[in-house]
Amino acid sequence: MIVPFVKPRGCNLSAEQTSFNTAVVMSWVVNEHCIGMLKGCFPSLCDLRLIIDHDPRSSQHVLWWIFACCVLHNILVKQHEGIDGLDFDLETLAQEQREADREFVLGG
Repeated sequence: MIVPFVKPRGCNLSAEQTSFNTAVVMSWVVNEHCIGMLKGCFPSLCDLRLIIDHDPRSSQHVLWWIFACCVLHNILVKQHEGIDGLDFDLETLAQEQREADREFVLGG
């Protein structure tokens, strides 16, 4: 896991550290939006409640379920059918997402 720099008391972060923190936060926002979109399209992901312990086999079912939802999503997008029967322009959607992410990170 990549974590942002923490501002020390009485000091400021360098420009490089601030830039790094911005990039980390933007990637978190994009990741959260992707997870939210998948959960919205595939409600079964919201109800996927399994105990995952230190045995790698315990997470295999969860990983395959998520992978299957991602594949189905990509098939729908590739076929231009959209999600839930809605057609959408992927470039417009991507641009809107980038703008929303930028506003969230910059506080605008």
